[in-house]
Amino acid sequence: MKKLTGFIALVLLLSVSLFLLGSCGGGGNESKATSQTSTADSKAESVATSAEESVEESVEESAEESKVDIFTYDIDRTKTKTNVALNKTYTFEAGTPDPNYADEENKTLTDGIIGEEVAYTNAVWVGVQDASPTIVIDLGEVVEGIADFDVHMLYQPQPTIKVPLNLVAYVSEDGVTYYEAGALTMSEEEIAGVEITETTPDPFASFAMTLELEKGVKAQYVKFEIEKQNWLFMSEFEISTYE
Repeated sequence: MKKLTGFIALVLLLSVSLFLLGSCGGGGNESKATSQTSTADSKAESVATSAEESVEESVEESAEESKVDIFTYDIDRTKTKTNVALNKTYTFEAGTPDPNYADEENKTLTDGIIGEEVAYTNAVWVGVQDASPTIVIDLGEVVEGIADFDVHMLYQPQPTIKVPLNLVAYVSEDGVTYYEAGALTMSEEEIAGVEITETTPDPFASFAMTLELEKGVKAQYVKFEIEKQNWLFMSEFEISTYE
């Protein structure tokens, strides 16, 4: 009986030992599995970060490639200035045209006649009210070395004829894709100077808003977008090269 009791005790002891060993082994496996999962997660995060950085670099490279340098021609203003827009056709979008100051046969803005010291009722001026005009001039072919843009405007404060402070020129070879050439400018001091120096009770003046490029561009189509004023009066759009 004592031998049997001792044998049973030995069996129980061995069973408990094996159970404990199994539990320890399971913990090791869990620890190993956790370690493997952590390593996999770390690798996944690294791959995701690398992919994200790669996409960002690709987007930046694409953005750089999409930038087109249109300013590629040297300009020598000692040479003869030629208005390549003279007598060229154009489209004029400005809402409903005012019949009293209409563009005659769609030719007035490129006919070479510049309004100077004349009243707004003169046919040389094309007037629009409460509109943001867009004028697109077709030069007939791609012209290289375009250097200057000039738009001749009327200023007469009594009937609220103002000069726009925002007038931008765009160029295109195909009439579909346009690139900004720059803004035509004239300082507010120049405009205000008319009221200071003019002696007549209803002063007026003709101004040329101008853009002179440092490097020339090429284009067949030139678009002008003009900021809205109460009244805008324009007489001529010039696009010039030097040859």
